[in-house]
Amino acid sequence: MTNLTTCLSVLAQPLTLSKEFRILPAGRFKAVDGRPGQDVYWNLSEASGRRLVAEAASRNQDYLIDYEHQSITGNTAPAAGWFNTLVWKPDGLYVQMARWTDAAKAMIIANEYRFISPVFTYSKDSYEVQSLTSVALTNTPALPQLTDLSSVALKQQGMAMGIDQQGELAKMANVFGVSVAALTQAGVEKPKTDIQMQGRSLEVFKHVFPGIPVGAAE
Repeated sequence: MTNLTTCLSVLAQPLTLSKEFRILPAGRFKAVDGRPGQDVYWNLSEASGRRLVAEAASRNQDYLIDYEHQSITGNTAPAAGWFNTLVWKPDGLYVQMARWTDAAKAMIIANEYRFISPVFTYSKDSYEVQSLTSVALTNTPALPQLTDLSSVALKQQGMAMGIDQQGELAKMANVFGVSVAALTQAGVEKPKTDIQMQGRSLEVFKHVFPGIPVGAAE
């Protein structure tokens, strides 16, 4: 016997809209409203997670990301996005390469929608997750422990410029006459370490990246 359930989890708007986010945690979990019941937990084992990944790979149709589960409540159900790839990681099941609609992107970036809610079936006997049905954007999280995208956003903010590609970082370092190591350390690893610059480069850098401490060269 299987049961169908929706379970809300934190999406949290990053600086750039992520195409990868965790939708189910590994191991035992339950919603903040007490589901699936007293003294029982849903469970997602590695075996089940990898089976879901394989099922996604074999599907001929994309999974839907809708708004507020409208596709299963019978209301008008415009798509917020689509995906067809799942990946298993030690901490759970992830959607990878989600394709968001322009409307959904705008609402997430504007903080009008901040959370996701996966719809999944589970065994009534073992409470093991059995299948994934869809995912929805919503604003009422029931799995607040899923904060992966919040962490991504904080990391990007810590870098100040939101650049994590080595090629782009190298270009930025070259423009301002500093090393990639100094730029990375100042933005991520050691926020209090000054980048030593001078002249016009110092003025431009402070104006463009006020969040990174910069000192004048001796």
